[in-house]
Amino acid sequence: SPPPSPPPSPPPSPPPSPPPSPPPPPPTHEMDDVDLDGSGDVTREEFQSLIERILNFPVKGQAIITNQIWSEMDWDSDGVLSQEEFEFVARRMSVGLVKVEPVLVYPARDVKYMYDFTTTTTSEDNCVNPLLLRKKRSAVPTNATGWLDFYNEITTDGDFFGSTASHCGARLHQPIHVLGDEDHSTAIPIVLAVAGEHSLKVDVFSEARYESEADETDLQSRLYADRLNLEVFATRRYPDIVHKFDKDSHNSNAEKHDKQLADTAVIETKLLAAQHKRSLENGFQDDTTAIIKGAVVFPREWVGGSARCGMFEAKIIVSEIGAPESEEEEYFTDETGWFEFAVTRGKSYVFHARFPKHEICYTGTTIVGAQTVISCDDAPASVTIRQAGDGNFIFFTDVTKSNIDLGLYQGECDSRYPDAVFKITPVNGCHAPILVSSAQISGWMTNTHGLPKDFVEPDNARVWPFAAMDYSIMLYEGSRIDGVTDLINHENWVDGCANEGPGDMLHFFRRRNTLERLALMRDHPDWQSLRYKYHGFICVQIVDVPRIHDANAVCYNSSEPVGGIMSKHFIGASESPLLSIGNTKRVAMKVFELHKSGDTLTRCFLNLPTKVDGSGSTTIQIREDVGDRTSSPCHRYGNGGPQCDFDVTLDQDGYLIWPAEHDSTELKRHMSLVAGQPRLSGNHRRMLSASVRRDDNFFATTVTMQRELIVLGSKLRGGMGDSDDQFWATVPLDGLVYSVVHDPPGDSSHAEIASGTDIKIEFEITDTRAMGAGGDWEAGLGFYFEVGLKGSFHAGWVVEAGFQVDALGIEGELMPTHEETGPEFKVTGTRLNAWEMTSSTDRVITSSEDPSFPGRAGDVILGGGVELVYKLSDILDLRGDIGLGTHDLPCLYVDVGITWLPRKPTSYLFSVHTIENVVMPNLRMLHLVTQSGGITKDSSGLVYDCVDAEHCTTVEMQAGWAHELSSRINAWKRTLEWSAPRVYLTPKAGSPNEYEKDYSQVEAIKAPLLSKNSLIGQELSAAETVYNDHLDESELSLATDLANEWSKFTLMSLLDFGMLPFPTLMLPYVNLGRLAGFIEGDVEPLTIGYSKEEAHRANLHDIFTQVDDANPVYSTGVNAIAAEWARQSLKSCAGKRCTSQGELRSTSPLIGGPNSDFVGEGNDFPATDATRVSASFTGAEAMTGMVNRGGDSGEQPILLTFSGGGHALQFSFESEEVLDSNVYHIAYEFSGESRNSLGGEIKVHNIVYLKGSLAATQSREFSTERVLAWTKTGKVATHYYLADADVADKFVVSVGTDVRYGTPVFMTMGGRSACPGEEETVYRHSGIRLVTEFSHTLGLNPGQQAIFALKIVNESPYRDDVRVGLRLKDGLDLALQEIHKNMFSELDDVNATATSISRIINQTAQMHGRAGASAVVQRVKVAAASRANSGGSALDTTLAAAAAMQLAPPVGAEFRNAEFGVGLNHELIDLGDALEMIVFGDNRDGKQRVKETSLYLSVSPGVEQKIQYAQIELLSFCEADMQTHGGMYRYPINSKISLDVMSWEANCPPVAFDATTMTRHAFTAVSQPGDSLTVTVFNPDAENLWPTSNALPDQRQLINDRLSLVRLQYRTQGAGEWITAKAEDSTEQSKKKNMLCDSSRLDGCRFEWFVNNQYEKLLSGFKDGLYEVRVKNFCFGGPSLALDSVHEYVSDQILSLSVDTVKPMERERTSSDERFYGITFYEPIDCSAMTVSVRKVNSLCGGTGVRYWWNVVTPEELTSFNIKCFNSVSQGHWAVEFPRSEAGRYKVTVGGIRDVAGNAAGDADFLADVHCSLAEAAAAADLGGAEGDIEKIRNSTLYHRDQADASLGASESRSTTSFHRGFDIKTVLAAFVVGACASALVIHGYLNRRLDGDARGKDVNLTRDKFNDESEESLLGPPAALPTYGTSV
Repeated sequence: SPPPSPPPSPPPSPPPSPPPSPPPPPPTHEMDDVDLDGSGDVTREEFQSLIERILNFPVKGQAIITNQIWSEMDWDSDGVLSQEEFEFVARRMSVGLVKVEPVLVYPARDVKYMYDFTTTTTSEDNCVNPLLLRKKRSAVPTNATGWLDFYNEITTDGDFFGSTASHCGARLHQPIHVLGDEDHSTAIPIVLAVAGEHSLKVDVFSEARYESEADETDLQSRLYADRLNLEVFATRRYPDIVHKFDKDSHNSNAEKHDKQLADTAVIETKLLAAQHKRSLENGFQDDTTAIIKGAVVFPREWVGGSARCGMFEAKIIVSEIGAPESEEEEYFTDETGWFEFAVTRGKSYVFHARFPKHEICYTGTTIVGAQTVISCDDAPASVTIRQAGDGNFIFFTDVTKSNIDLGLYQGECDSRYPDAVFKITPVNGCHAPILVSSAQISGWMTNTHGLPKDFVEPDNARVWPFAAMDYSIMLYEGSRIDGVTDLINHENWVDGCANEGPGDMLHFFRRRNTLERLALMRDHPDWQSLRYKYHGFICVQIVDVPRIHDANAVCYNSSEPVGGIMSKHFIGASESPLLSIGNTKRVAMKVFELHKSGDTLTRCFLNLPTKVDGSGSTTIQIREDVGDRTSSPCHRYGNGGPQCDFDVTLDQDGYLIWPAEHDSTELKRHMSLVAGQPRLSGNHRRMLSASVRRDDNFFATTVTMQRELIVLGSKLRGGMGDSDDQFWATVPLDGLVYSVVHDPPGDSSHAEIASGTDIKIEFEITDTRAMGAGGDWEAGLGFYFEVGLKGSFHAGWVVEAGFQVDALGIEGELMPTHEETGPEFKVTGTRLNAWEMTSSTDRVITSSEDPSFPGRAGDVILGGGVELVYKLSDILDLRGDIGLGTHDLPCLYVDVGITWLPRKPTSYLFSVHTIENVVMPNLRMLHLVTQSGGITKDSSGLVYDCVDAEHCTTVEMQAGWAHELSSRINAWKRTLEWSAPRVYLTPKAGSPNEYEKDYSQVEAIKAPLLSKNSLIGQELSAAETVYNDHLDESELSLATDLANEWSKFTLMSLLDFGMLPFPTLMLPYVNLGRLAGFIEGDVEPLTIGYSKEEAHRANLHDIFTQVDDANPVYSTGVNAIAAEWARQSLKSCAGKRCTSQGELRSTSPLIGGPNSDFVGEGNDFPATDATRVSASFTGAEAMTGMVNRGGDSGEQPILLTFSGGGHALQFSFESEEVLDSNVYHIAYEFSGESRNSLGGEIKVHNIVYLKGSLAATQSREFSTERVLAWTKTGKVATHYYLADADVADKFVVSVGTDVRYGTPVFMTMGGRSACPGEEETVYRHSGIRLVTEFSHTLGLNPGQQAIFALKIVNESPYRDDVRVGLRLKDGLDLALQEIHKNMFSELDDVNATATSISRIINQTAQMHGRAGASAVVQRVKVAAASRANSGGSALDTTLAAAAAMQLAPPVGAEFRNAEFGVGLNHELIDLGDALEMIVFGDNRDGKQRVKETSLYLSVSPGVEQKIQYAQIELLSFCEADMQTHGGMYRYPINSKISLDVMSWEANCPPVAFDATTMTRHAFTAVSQPGDSLTVTVFNPDAENLWPTSNALPDQRQLINDRLSLVRLQYRTQGAGEWITAKAEDSTEQSKKKNMLCDSSRLDGCRFEWFVNNQYEKLLSGFKDGLYEVRVKNFCFGGPSLALDSVHEYVSDQILSLSVDTVKPMERERTSSDERFYGITFYEPIDCSAMTVSVRKVNSLCGGTGVRYWWNVVTPEELTSFNIKCFNSVSQGHWAVEFPRSEAGRYKVTVGGIRDVAGNAAGDADFLADVHCSLAEAAAAADLGGAEGDIEKIRNSTLYHRDQADASLGASESRSTTSFHRGFDIKTVLAAFVVGACASALVIHGYLNRRLDGDARGKDVNLTRDKFNDESEESLLGPPAALPTYGTSV
């Protein structure tokens, strides 16, 4: 875990004076230096490599990181060190807190019979302690895992190092620790250092020091210098022979075991009875043994002539003769077959040799004699030795014959390769390897016997001609497979075969770890099967479906040439007379392995790897897309099934058997393909594939064969999923356009018209009841008089006054009266029952609101039309009359079939853009199909001429529909021209290259909104006429009409006794006449009605534009209040920030001057006049406000200008009119009134009187009325909304109304626009150009980027900043697209011809440069020209060119996996969305400077090595985004450039030696003239192939044709120029060998290099030395400046070749201890053919004794000599150790020694004085001068087992044995324990603790469990993997 957090800080104290700066921390190891795999962390192996690198022990050193140490480092236990963890460890390494403890491991020693080891050291200043590890074998670990396990096994005790290595200073015979099983005879010496005394630092500085002193030849001196003076002794050893006495005595004397002589010696004692004066006698029987030696050997010719091979662990049974109580004793032979045991001297014994299943017999006393016996027929099974004594040799011979099946087999089949060679080596190495060939094996005896019971003997069963012991068998040479591809190249299934990869047969078995196998003949001689099953090529064949060679072939040749399209490839339905095919096809398949024997190929299919016998598996996966996915179980996009994925089973003919279906027992040998839908794209082929996967339990090899089939037939368009399959094409009815809504400019603008009707229907029933109560009274006072004049007047209420003057003859009555009525009270009740319903219909049409379709493109047309309903089918068939091909050579052509369904009437609502870009192109397609005869059925009901009206022919249908569609297309054209006329560009007079705008067609349909010509104006004019006519009617006539109406009802009054007829009839006229003069008149006081004025007349246009100054809020112009404010001035500063207090001052008013009430340049109209602004909205004329030369400009149409920025203007006009109505109204009423009154009068003298009255009234009214009415009201509203989002956009528009429909019309006069740029305006984003400054594109190195320096030139009209996009384009696709568009546009011309079509194609192709000259475009041009020249029509020529385009490559095929990037971040651009960029412009105040923006385009290569047609398109990003997400009314503003051709060089293909070459020739020595190196090279890269003559189609694009030479080269080691190997059979003038061949991806290219050929003569004797050999590829034809990797490839494998023609020479001869003798050579030696003879020549050393002439040591005796041959780094050594039994002078002759090059050293003779003291003692004894019976034993060694003299009589003997001289410190290994021993230094390294002082003095008795022998080999690795310290023989 990480270090604990520090404790809380103490309270702050006053800051001390600043301390001096601390020294910089020591440098640490960087993580990048350790993280070898770049994973961002450090693995255990990487950290281990770091320690080893620091210590600089790269070969013999091994770092050991214990689990405990690693867990301390790896805090989070995730198995790796993170950055933090590693830095933590590195810091501690840098300051010495992490150290390494060294452990020296010495070569193993033989310690058989040795025990009780001690050590002696004389060095006072070292702290190392030895340790012995007993093991069964001498192997030491060879890898990190083995060393860690080795360390863990010796350190199970937690304090092991503290207890084992705890002593410092000198020691004398101190015991040492011994681990392991004491029965093991091998010990590995280990030297441990006391913890902390010899630790190695691992900081950065120590690493440099270790590097300077690195020496791996003497690790001991490097670690301890001369301080390690250490000896190890064995103080106890068992004797060879133990003397026993009275072994079988059973007398009555008591016997016991006691320790009377020594504490460690247990002896038997016998107690005897003593008698006085009697002698004490007892007979001792001496049971001391005699030595019996011998061996169980094999016949010499069975063991390669070796005398060292014998039967291991054969049982030797010994029976004593004449001793019935004795039991048989058993002994076993050693590894070499020898046995040596003791029997009681003088007794007789019978000896048998036995081993299960072996035939063994006694064959004599000499090896030579025993090895000549090959049969036991005449030999005894046992031998008897009587009176056994010294010199007993007995030999048995094992003549067991084993049975074997050995061969190189063709997979699981019984056939064998005839030219295999096997290397047969005994497991124990007792004889040299023997090579046997397949032919020799075939010649072995076949008379097998002793086979296992019920065993079926294979035909290759042979009798093993070698000994019945365990053998290692290795395939040494296999058959060549390099010619397989040549032999099958003509087969149509050649593409269905594959092997598992490059490599020969040896590589095949080597990578499976089966190259070497064991024949365990010792235990199982009855049968051994060693079949080397080589699974070569695995093949799958789709029978009877050949491969189509040309991917572009689309034509069928009835002669069916090989590789072309054949009738076998078709399936489905066809109308071609050349084909007879069906809807189903049966396909059979074969699966087999392919094997090559010589020049013959054989198939193995009866036995493939299968799960049944455990040999593996062979499965097949079948996929196809011939059938439909829903019905085909094996469809390529499905999941397969039991009929598609199954184990391969074959019949006797090799045909695949499909699994049975539905419990069927019938064998199914085919699959049925059912035709699905045809493929309409590409080459029209469908795929059938069969993939076979062969798994031999080691590796799986998969091969796939694909075959192409062509499905003919029809495919219905649509109908996929829930999609409908009916198509609808809209055609207009001429003249039936209901409405048109024109779209205004501006990306946020739109217009709409809403029209409809309201129908209101209602009825109302009203019942009323009312009652009232009231009264009145009257009072008066008067007098009567007469004056002759009488009058009265009334005023006020009812006040009367009268007077009479008699004098005048006037009589009167004066009576003032007062009358009052009321109050009246009335109650009314009303009941209303009413119903009303209003129905509205509204039709609202809005122009396009999509910013991508502004202006005319967004105009919307509502019209009447017809829907053409139809279905489309694509029909793939062979056609010779259309497209490509001829009648005799038809080609595949996709025709379209139309099925017409009944037509339907419709009303359509389309935008102009939809009609032009969708509707009409679709009709043109239908027209084209119709012209080419594509009508399959007509149920439309269309009327056209037919001879038989019931059954029209195809030709008649074609003609009728062609005319119909042509006329409907023209109808659409007329509809567009009439409904949405466009602004045309017409050439200027006199300047044909300049154009001006022609608005005439738009102006023709445009008028001001309320003008007399507009639709609304015309309706208003009619309404005004009716209104004004009523205004002009006479009012008197209206009154007369009313009187006439009164008179009509006179009769009704008469019948009801009402009004009298005469007064009723006449009074209206009388009364009318009374007032007639006052109804109308010009004199105001005499006229009841008001006079009529002009303002009363209807003039709606003036009313709309009239401004009421009294109501300024409603003014559309400048209201009066604003005008008044405009005459005042406000204050301002020059900028937002005023520079001084006084700067804020008044400015001039907005309106001023002498005539301040008027505005304009001529002050010609008042500011409050709204007619001008209204004219802008409606299109009317008004005062311009301009003064031009020649006078006032008067009134003109006023334009409307608006800009972008988010604001908007919305104008609306609504009109509503009652179109029709009807009202029925009737009312009924009953009413009545009652009155009660009381009156009276009082007179006084008839002069004065008083009168009064009082009345009370009551009234009642009941009425009901009914109103039933309906009204139809028409309404229309037009709106337009002007807005744009971009603040820099501006539009100048002339607004009007469509005189036909009343909708607004917008005529764009000019402006500026972007996103999108709109017609009739300046495109602000135009003028942005892309140019290339320079490029680096040709001959690029592999992986190098092509560079283009590009500039974007901003010549936009306003020099604005522009958002642009970069997009990658496929120039080839663009060329084909434009050719396709232009040729069909030409076809629409009524004057088009085949020649004009061909000409248009050629012209368009020429415009596209490289793309136009490509092979694809050339094919189109040729197809069109051929059809035109053969008399084809324009339509035929067009269709032929279109058919040729079908084979064009997919879009972007050149760019696969390539990366096109720009900018600092290398942002990628692709064929899809554009990459956004900003192109900067000039300041808006200037707009003069043209800015350029530089950028780099870099192209990284992909799959293709050449890109020719790439283009970069610079376009308005906004418009590109619109086009991508919904389309746009035109293609975005753009600038395209074609990029230069880009080409990349390929790396020169690699080359490597194969594994066999590396195994056999990593080091090779040559010396003889015929010596050679057989070298095989191959190509390890499957993606970069060598040139070959038999490449498959899918390999051709991977071949590097520039590879010209594959050279084997050599030079003197480490220096000099490389020389190319020569060959006498080379066809080159220089005789250099070119190893290039076709089998570089099979078993390689082989070259047997005879090094002494006449052009090199390396064995001339003048060129001896050590050479390096390599292989190099040369690729020619690339650019000279390309990287070396383009021109050459040099393998990093180096072979060492030693050229040595001189025999090995002796350096020195050595001897020691009178028993060791050796010869040292100047170079390593080979003793495999060594012979040694030893002859005793004198009885005494120095030749002073008896001379012997023929005293030769026999082969049997020579086996007791220890002879060794081994090599050090640069020397060879031969040594012999004489046994103790030999003494005197000997002559030794050694022969057969060679150097590694094979040069014989010749015989070496020397004299050896052996055991001289023993020789002298023996001579003295012969003279009778014996000095005693005890012979001194001195200087015995670990390597020899001494035989003690019988007179010792002890059960064991002691001797002192020294290890000191036996250590070979130059072969010592060093292991390093990271963090020190056990856990002590782990704590020291991480917790900063130190070892206790008493840790060194511990004396711990260490006990170790026995090693697990079974796991030992897995722990240490196989012996073959051990480091080589020298060859031992």
